[in-house]
Amino acid sequence: MPTYCAGRFARELNNMQEYKRWEAQYGPDFLHTHHLCHGIGLLESKYPKARTEQERRYILDGALGELGYMLAHAKPDFALMPDVHLYRGIALQLQKHEGAALKEYLKAIELNPKFFAAYNRAANLYIKLGAKDLALKKVTEGLQHLPGNKGLQRLYQELGGKLPYPQPYGEKEVTAAVVQPDEAAKASSAQTEQGAPPERNTVVYSFSKPGHGGMKHGYNAGDYVFLEVLEDPKAPTAKVLFRITTTIPEPHSRIQSIAFGLGRYTNIFTRLEPDEFLGKHYP
Repeated sequence: MPTYCAGRFARELNNMQEYKRWEAQYGPDFLHTHHLCHGIGLLESKYPKARTEQERRYILDGALGELGYMLAHAKPDFALMPDVHLYRGIALQLQKHEGAALKEYLKAIELNPKFFAAYNRAANLYIKLGAKDLALKKVTEGLQHLPGNKGLQRLYQELGGKLPYPQPYGEKEVTAAVVQPDEAAKASSAQTEQGAPPERNTVVYSFSKPGHGGMKHGYNAGDYVFLEVLEDPKAPTAKVLFRITTTIPEPHSRIQSIAFGLGRYTNIFTRLEPDEFLGKHYP
């Protein structure tokens, strides 16, 4: 199950501190998330074990009921609504309602343009329906939002897409200049005095190189793991923040450890500090 399901069920276990932490991230509509989780459980766990057509229909109707509750009670801009539409699409496709399923996948993409699973589902359904041109168009759109994604790159080539891959949205030439710490500090101080926030210099890396970091388990997990590096806006010359994001679709996969390989640059950091979540919530 997704990690947010554990956060939602913390409420049932009277772990209100953990639940409140998740609610603060997702908002008050997080209260309804157990219906999404029940729907996922029916599709991922119950449906594959069903032995009769009657049992399969019952499970799919139940999943759609749970997911429909989310649509009726959570706001359309709720952060987990793309997941709701994705799983509604899966349930509808299993019911052979391909047109309705496709609408759900496209709605998930509309709400989250970087939702690989929704692009993958939509493209493969287009292919099944004999609309390879629309599949290529949707995969092209996906690569513009998710450059370097191996799954979309594979589909792009299988569908006859021409290299090089589509240019990412917002891509522009970036030039870097070396700035001495004292000069940067003066500039940051001047901006603060003028009331303007210091610039957040940010870069995002994808671990999409095959086998990178030892992450290869049936597929290249690096396609789903990203590292964001940004300057701390409160201390841009003194502190750098790192954030690891995983969108691995296999529900039981987790990032268990993070290591910094400094090579010969052993003095690159004066110290490393975990944030409030590392160790406390994710040991």
